[in-house]
Amino acid sequence: MITLRTPDGASQQLAHAVELFNRDLDGILSSLDTKQQNEFWMNLHGYALAEMSGSVQNAQLIADDRVNQEVRVSLQMADEKIAKHAAHLGRRDRERFWEMLRAAGERELEATKSPKARHGGGNR
Repeated sequence: MITLRTPDGASQQLAHAVELFNRDLDGILSSLDTKQQNEFWMNLHGYALAEMSGSVQNAQLIADDRVNQEVRVSLQMADEKIAKHAAHLGRRDRERFWEMLRAAGERELEATKSPKARHGGGNR
């Protein structure tokens, strides 16, 4: 499943980071049911928006206590992967990465409203 879509003209570094993060997302999301995936994407989308607006300065993705424990663990894993894959990107590529993550969040929020999510989690 390709969640982030690499834009035309993307640098090799950005394309590689997106490819690796997409693989990571498949693994991270595979253990979450549809409702949990929706919660995951809601939090990740909000974080991407905060990154894009500059209101977050190198902060970790933090989910509050109301977030399901499995979702919280998945968000922590995603945060680690984002930090790892974005570490070698230049400023413009990081901005593009966050924009792709925001757009993916919007798409996936809509996709996970249905009873069975596309990443195979399904309702438990």
